[in-house]
Amino acid sequence: MKVFFIIVLEKQKLLWYTYIVVKLLLRNKFIALANSKQRQKRGERMKSTVEIMMQCIKCEVFGCAKNDEYFETVSPEQWESVLTLSEKHSLAHIIGNFVLENKFVEEKELKTNFGKKTFIALQQFIKQNGEIKQIRQLFEKESIPYIILKGPALRKLYPIEWLRSSCDVDVLVENKFLEQAKAVLEAQLGYSTKKTGFHDVSMYSPSKVHIELHFSILEHMENADPILNNVWSYATPVSDGKYEHQLSNEFLIFYILAHLCRHFVMGGCGVKPFIDLKLLLEKTDFDSERLNSLLIHSGLKTFFDKTVELANIWFGEQTHDRISRDFEEYVLKGGVYGTKENKALSSQSSVGKGKTIFNRIFMPYESLRVRYHHKNIKKWQTPFYQIVRWIELLKEGSAKKGINELKLQTSTDKNEIKKTRRMMKELGL
Repeated sequence: MKVFFIIVLEKQKLLWYTYIVVKLLLRNKFIALANSKQRQKRGERMKSTVEIMMQCIKCEVFGCAKNDEYFETVSPEQWESVLTLSEKHSLAHIIGNFVLENKFVEEKELKTNFGKKTFIALQQFIKQNGEIKQIRQLFEKESIPYIILKGPALRKLYPIEWLRSSCDVDVLVENKFLEQAKAVLEAQLGYSTKKTGFHDVSMYSPSKVHIELHFSILEHMENADPILNNVWSYATPVSDGKYEHQLSNEFLIFYILAHLCRHFVMGGCGVKPFIDLKLLLEKTDFDSERLNSLLIHSGLKTFFDKTVELANIWFGEQTHDRISRDFEEYVLKGGVYGTKENKALSSQSSVGKGKTIFNRIFMPYESLRVRYHHKNIKKWQTPFYQIVRWIELLKEGSAKKGINELKLQTSTDKNEIKKTRRMMKELGL
């Protein structure tokens, strides 16, 4: 009898455990299903928001005929979503200028918010142009060869120059002229120097305009850097007797792509470089063979093709496929400066979760060399600089931030890592 009761009890326990396990499995399945539906709904809303934002850019920047009926049916809630997304990509002034000029927004608060974005961009453009003018005059007087990079160099391609906003002004000088350039900016224009990075000196004008005085445009990309290192061989004076130089169109396209790629793999690049590339390809004369040679030697040909394809989907007539959808999702989620989530996915898709976490704690020698580039550290000094870095992080109050990042790294979804790895491979990265 005792044995019989024991068997019954054990069976009851087994049934109870089975019930608990099945319940948990079903619960997780329902949660996953609910989350999937929520993601689908967010995706549908995002799709609508993305479509409206891209249509605005197509009309405002690329001169496509606007469909008044299309824009007039956009609700205030949708315009609010477009404003939020465009802010994330530093494009709110373009959308604002378009909707306000065409009176597609009537709500006072929305009009005010779009108006603020356009005003700030225009004000920044005027201040930056003033500084560029002074830098040009100063460097010509002091016989310092220089190149205006990125945003200010691309503004002439836009229908209205101030539509190409930029958070700073990038100026490249040869390394041998760096100290002279820095000294005259400080002494004659009253600039202050904040810090020296791995390829530029961060400076501020008295009017608070941020200037990045570059001595290099390397992106720490193995195949692209040897080409980028020869930047001055692709530059010519803007005119006889001038110290200002301009890049060849082929090299400029290549540089914009390499810079985009670097930010992309670091978590986000924003929509703006896609606009820049499409404008460069449509509005400048360039040698296709020379450009292809740069792309092939740098290993960026596939990435270039996919980037141009996505730009043509957004601002042209091409249609999406699965690869471009994944590409779009990652870019839109990352915004201009990238997200920790994207960075974790990119890193783990490349070297795996375990190695990524290990590398975040024990920074590899190559990364330490970039971080402490001014020290010219040797490989045998790696342990010492690991300790220096940890002390710096504690002093900067970054310990909590680091712990939160490690939590994020350990909780990254395996399916998302797999999806990102597939995308990176298909983009040639």
